[in-house]
Amino acid sequence: GEIFYFGEEPFEGKGAFIRDKKELVLRIEEEEVYDMSSFKLAGLHNKLNYGAAALSARLLGAKKDALSQ
Repeated sequence: GEIFYFGEEPFEGKGAFIRDKKELVLRIEEEEVYDMSSFKLAGLHNKLNYGAAALSARLLGAKKDALSQ
């Protein structure tokens, strides 16, 4: 299988991370950036949870426009 990394700091390779606490970056085949400036839940941990769920959903076949906050 493939390895997908996840975290709050940018890294090389495939996976997801939060950039500047306001953007979710997914790297699967190409880089996808999602604005999180209007994210309603407080705390970085909630943004990370959203990032993990979004990465999982995309890997399982969800379309880009299906990811909403």
